[in-house]
Amino acid sequence: MTPAEGKGIAVRLVASVGAALLLCCVLSGRAAAREVQVVGDQARLRDLLPGTAITDPADPLLDTLVATDLMPGERRLLTPAEMLLRLSQAGVEAEARGWYFPENITVTRRCQVAPAEDMVRAGEEAIRRTLALVPGDEMSIAVIRKPRALLAPVGELALRALAEPPRLPGGLWLVAVSGEVDGASAVNCDLRYRVTVIGEVLVTNRSVRRHETLDASHVVFARRALSAAGGVPLRDPAELANRRAVRAVPAGTIVTAAWAPEMPLVGRGDLVLASVHVGPVVVCERVEALADANQGERVRVRAQDGTREYLAWVSRPGCVEVTVAP
Repeated sequence: MTPAEGKGIAVRLVASVGAALLLCCVLSGRAAAREVQVVGDQARLRDLLPGTAITDPADPLLDTLVATDLMPGERRLLTPAEMLLRLSQAGVEAEARGWYFPENITVTRRCQVAPAEDMVRAGEEAIRRTLALVPGDEMSIAVIRKPRALLAPVGELALRALAEPPRLPGGLWLVAVSGEVDGASAVNCDLRYRVTVIGEVLVTNRSVRRHETLDASHVVFARRALSAAGGVPLRDPAELANRRAVRAVPAGTIVTAAWAPEMPLVGRGDLVLASVHVGPVVVCERVEALADANQGERVRVRAQDGTREYLAWVSRPGCVEVTVAP
């Protein structure tokens, strides 16, 4: 290869590299996208159009909302062809008005962060509201898995939480946390908590038979770990009045309304005394109650001979009354 030929090859190589660099610069300039930030999932046309394309700033069509279909924090590149298509779908003929998009547009939807700590705290408060805690109770709450922070639309974020107690002793609490911005749903998250409550409650001091009537001699006070799945525990011996065990329980059992419900003043199938008032005359007879009822409630009763049925008011344990117009 002669020196002249080598020099020619070098010149052509430099020219090729220069042309390639020039082409890259041109393409990169054409591909450069204009940045636009929007608050919601729609943007005003005047914010998307370049300033050089707006000939009449007072044109009301510039306030037309164009859908971006963006989630909070999401970015999307819109090409000029796509922008023209979206305007056409919105009923705006951009080309007829001389509006144009010489470059791509990168649209970003602004957002705010819903902190994980706030969602965990909302769940804890919902659990505390659900539990019937009294002074002296000790409670520990631990979230099983800390949630990640969520992105929400811009605005005032209001968190709400709904707690569901476990169905089995030792189970986990399920809390549904939701957030709203301007009345619209923004974030949703399901959290699970392990909750331990230790408090002073009534505990049986001996075994209790089924259908046995309870009183203060059956119980003692003791500090125990409580479970929402076991029912609301009783804490005052006065609450034992008119309660009866629906199943046998061993000594050391926490007294709850689940197995020691209140007995009705009148029980189904009980023979009760009915006082029938007819003007100044009061007639008493033994009747059978056909349903359970407490004081002040009406109950259907049947005469012992089975010939009559009528409604009567429960006045006190084992007694009902009815007034008949003379």
